[in-house]
Amino acid sequence: FGFYWHLQPKTIVGFVVNGSGDRFDIEGEYIQIDQYIYGLSAIHYLSDSFGKGFFLRGDAGIAVLSLTSSFGDEVTSENGFGVLLGGGWSFDFGGTRLLLNANYAHRIVEGESYGAIGFSIGGLF
Repeated sequence: FGFYWHLQPKTIVGFVVNGSGDRFDIEGEYIQIDQYIYGLSAIHYLSDSFGKGFFLRGDAGIAVLSLTSSFGDEVTSENGFGVLLGGGWSFDFGGTRLLLNANYAHRIVEGESYGAIGFSIGGLF
């Protein structure tokens, strides 16, 4: 989820929240680990015009992990650092864009490294 503004005709920058989650179920019990980056983001289009064609994306900011379980545990980590790099293809429908993304996010929190590959469909209005 993010809010972006134009920096240049083919580049936007903004504030985003990026997240991923893993849930492990064993015999009716579960543990869920959620990873977040709260930070700055930039999207740059390599095509001739904004909103259509291939784009690159980069995010950097504060990384946080959250653990919840069916045992009632809720733990939030200390703040760390995270980056996201990726790109994709954008379809322009006359002001509304559909973005197909492939991204890799890397987070370092409390001395441990966490990575996640993500594929998503998004909208840019």
